Amino acid sequence: LVAYIPVFFRKIIRGMLNKFAQGYLADSHNVICLDPSTSATFDERYIDFRDLFLTQADAIKAGASGTAPYGKILPRLKSFANDKLLSSDSENGRLPINDIILKSLVKSHSNATSMLQFDGNIFSYVSHENISEMNWIDVRASNFRIEHVDSVGKPLDIMKPHPSDAHVLDNVITLGTGSMKMRGVVSLLVSLEGDAMHLNNENIDISLEVQNAEVFAAIMAKVDKLAFLRFPLRDFMNPFCWLATIPTRGKNEIETHIGASLNVSAALAGLNFSAAELRLGVDCINCTSPGMKELPILLDILESIGTTSHIINKAILNTIELLEGDYLQNEVDQALIEAEMRCPHSPSFNKNVELSNFSMFNTPPSLTSKLSELFLFFGSLSVEVMTVVAAFDQLALKEDATNPSSGQDSLATLENIRLVNFYDPIGGFESFCGMVLDEINGILGATIADPNGHKVGIDRPDLGVNVLLRSTLLKED
Repeated sequence: LVAYIPVFFRKIIRGMLNKFAQGYLADSHNVICLDPSTSATFDERYIDFRDLFLTQADAIKAGASGTAPYGKILPRLKSFANDKLLSSDSENGRLPINDIILKSLVKSHSNATSMLQFDGNIFSYVSHENISEMNWIDVRASNFRIEHVDSVGKPLDIMKPHPSDAHVLDNVITLGTGSMKMRGVVSLLVSLEGDAMHLNNENIDISLEVQNAEVFAAIMAKVDKLAFLRFPLRDFMNPFCWLATIPTRGKNEIETHIGASLNVSAALAGLNFSAAELRLGVDCINCTSPGMKELPILLDILESIGTTSHIINKAILNTIELLEGDYLQNEVDQALIEAEMRCPHSPSFNKNVELSNFSMFNTPPSLTSKLSELFLFFGSLSVEVMTVVAAFDQLALKEDATNPSSGQDSLATLENIRLVNFYDPIGGFESFCGMVLDEINGILGATIADPNGHKVGIDRPDLGVNVLLRSTLLKED
């Protein structure tokens, strides 16, 4: 995506900006440069997003000054983008942004028009210790992909100033509109070795399908007015420099969690998610286990009784609660501190600084009662499902073991080797063997008199095989 940005600007954005600049500079009222005041009070040193992105009339309605203190370029650019990218007359709500921007960005990353793919391992767990009668466990998740990325529809609003807060931007996006359901898929490779279960490289795809999913996120950011107005164009494409326009809390204050909700300069102010349809799916890509082949059917049963939807809704609520808390806030604070050291025109710039690993992805969050309840419920359900899978495997093993022809059916014939057919009716040794076997079966299966039968209480004729056994192997008593 980063590599494609210059091409995107050269082919699309540059022409749009040139056309807009020609019309803008033709107005003499727009050629006066602003002189940012250095005597701004503490209350005035942050950007008012209502004046930054709204027209003067709309800014006044929203409670801002409406004097265009940051110029008129950004309001006109935002209005232009809304008209060209975020508005559509189609009945299914499909927007031009799908074809103009999303398809191009996705193709540059994954060489596809509607699927964003991330190759490589995402998660792996390997254990050779005895855990719950399992001698060997190997679980790997990889190749995450998002299908139908270009399914964005209405409502869609990016960086909309909040009418009652000068430093909050509301964002709304709708995914999986119309018949184009957005689908996230991850490949799972499972190998288990135990007394009751044996799975060898079972490959399945786990997917989450959404339709008309609406995501709302309110972002609070206190952007320093002087840093914004004096922003050098040479660092326009540097994201760290834009983050550096947001003041940071002290490092000691962050590490000790002092004033977690006070003096915050950037935060997730609100988050909400709703969807018309959410569906969890499992597809067997390469399943040799009879139990794993039944897994999609088991999931359909759980979905029909509302179990999967209950788990998904609980997971979404817990995720929202986690992101709105201190867990994410500490990561935002750390990112702002590092941004100052990564921006070339910042006084704190240090070209040798190394970005720290976000602890959000390395340190697990503290378990709340709701999160513990979700993990416990999901864990017990997983055990029950794997028990059913093991039962199907054991049932298949018992059926094979009691089949009298199982050994014969599994007998493999070696190449270039001719086996003797003892019942071949024509030709050579096979014919002779067939005659001998027929004679033996006739003698042993015939009913004959036993001269010694009266000694053991048998006075009637008997089968030849019984007469032979009594006369050669058995004692008289």
